[in-house]
Order: sequence, then C-alpha cells, then structure tokens
Amino acid sequence: MTVLSGATSGSLIGFWLFALFSFLMGGFGNQFSIPFTAYVQEEIAAEKLGRFSVFMEAL
Repeated sequence: MTVLSGATSGSLIGFWLFALFSFLMGGFGNQFSIPFTAYVQEEIAAEKLGRFSVFMEAL
C-alpha cells in the first residue's frame, strides 16, 4: 500500500487515490496493532512492560 500511495500522480485523481490508500493503510494498521497491544499487555511482565513498549515504539 505504501508503494501505491507514493506512485500516484500529481493530478486530482492521484490525490484521491493517495487519500484512499492512506485510509486503507490506517484501517489495516489498526487491525494489527490493537490485538498485538492487548497480547503484549497480557504476556509481558508488568515490570518489563515499559522497556518493551519503548523498544516497539522505536521500531
């Protein structure tokens, strides 16, 4: 999706394709990040959760 967003032309149609691809990327990102965050919060020990969160944000 990111490549498709970058490959759109500078025309009005290209803008709307870029907007559509950006919307889809945001939706699919949530489909992954919400369950992953819940899993991490359940599985990582509370005293190590902050370190893990900082590590994941850095990626």
